[in-house]
Amino acid sequence: MINSAYEMIALVDSQVKTIADPIVRSFLQSLLVRPIKQQREWGYETAPNETFLCWLVLEHTMSDTGIAYSELGYGPSQPWGLVFLSKLIIGDDSGWFSTLERAFYDSYAAGDLKIWNLVKKVNGEIAEVIEEGVTLDAAYGKRDKLKLDPSTYAVEHRTFPAK
Repeated sequence: MINSAYEMIALVDSQVKTIADPIVRSFLQSLLVRPIKQQREWGYETAPNETFLCWLVLEHTMSDTGIAYSELGYGPSQPWGLVFLSKLIIGDDSGWFSTLERAFYDSYAAGDLKIWNLVKKVNGEIAEVIEEGVTLDAAYGKRDKLKLDPSTYAVEHRTFPAK
């Protein structure tokens, strides 16, 4: 169990070191904050008023969102979660991930980075890159403008070889 801000900083640093994409790593680092210990509400009717210890580690104030870490709730398998800054709630299970990097890609903060590709997939594999290195909105906008089938044409972040 993480018991101090220093332990949380060490964990965040170890997660950041695994991010191969230099643009993602740099931008994510610019949003990191000194870990803030918080009690966040679980928010499910089956456990009213139940709270879990979380550490807020990243803030994107423009979207009122951040990334928190908790070994409880959806942790330990999904300890990195997308949270609101203005509401002390855990949020939905779909917003919790196994790594800080994976949580970042699903965050509002990642949308403005030019790391998104519009791709055509065949049998689950990328067969063709239609648009490369654009923002998330631009990639979805291109797909919509061309009226491409979402079941075949996907928007994905670019990938780098693992560190």
